[in-house]
Amino acid sequence: MVEKIIELLSSPILGSLAISLAVIAAFASMIDTFRRILRTIPVSYRISILGLPRSGKTALISAMFAELFATSGETLFPVGSETINRANRLIAHIDSGRPIPPTVEKDAFIFRFLYYVRSFFFSRIRYEGEIVDFPGEMSEKLLESAADGTLDDDIGIFSKEFYSWVISSRVVVFTIDVAAYLLADEQRHHVAQLTSEIRAAWQSLNDESAKAHAPRERRVALVFTKMDVARLFESTDSGDVFDDQRLSKAALEAPIDGVIDVELSNYDKAVVDFKGILESDFEELISFFRRREKAFDTFFTSAYFKASGARFGVKELLAFLLPRRTY
Repeated sequence: MVEKIIELLSSPILGSLAISLAVIAAFASMIDTFRRILRTIPVSYRISILGLPRSGKTALISAMFAELFATSGETLFPVGSETINRANRLIAHIDSGRPIPPTVEKDAFIFRFLYYVRSFFFSRIRYEGEIVDFPGEMSEKLLESAADGTLDDDIGIFSKEFYSWVISSRVVVFTIDVAAYLLADEQRHHVAQLTSEIRAAWQSLNDESAKAHAPRERRVALVFTKMDVARLFESTDSGDVFDDQRLSKAALEAPIDGVIDVELSNYDKAVVDFKGILESDFEELISFFRRREKAFDTFFTSAYFKASGARFGVKELLAFLLPRRTY
């Protein structure tokens, strides 16, 4: 009997089975180790929001967090009482229809969040997200200095911290205030200047990233803010019509009639027509990014205008900005 057992254990079939079980066990151990590493080593994920003063950057960040709070589930969490308190305070401003005051230098603030993305073998990668609300004057100086070729001389003047942050960001968002665009005395000049400044700023950032050996792969978003002004738009046989007095109110980051929630179909034509005008006027800038950046898109947003319960365009923007699944 003993001889039979020894003979059975030494058979090629059982030997192959033992080897297979050992390989499976080693593979399972490797997967478990890999999953634990992914859980314990966070990935830094910075998002830069750039735009001229009063272009609606703080309102946009607030609207983004409002959508995040509504859809966070088990994958996204705000981090720290300061982030939670400030975000909720700003969201209350928006929901009550009050304008958000412009950010000044002493109020620059980092919003922090954790975001988990499913990866290989049912593991999750933990991203430590950060969005900084810098004063618009810093973005303005960056754009102007890049356009006139004095960026290297001016960095120390308007903030090395701000510039370093933008260089190290995984996502860069350029905001364009559509209310200010509509109220410009010479819209063609306004568009040409913004196009020149944003293009020069992006080229300078890429050049500095290469010098600093920073990650080159970034996502770039061109975001048209304050699309609630589309509700004032009417395309007629005699031309495009806007209420300039109410536009002036919108240009100062004040909402038009507070927050409203409508079925988008009620404004479909106005929104589509207005978006078409913006895409046509800024075609040169949009084409520039499309030719050079693999991960680029344009978005049309409003913090104060809801379409079927969601802040207009914000959910789509978030889907683009946040880290993607890796499988």
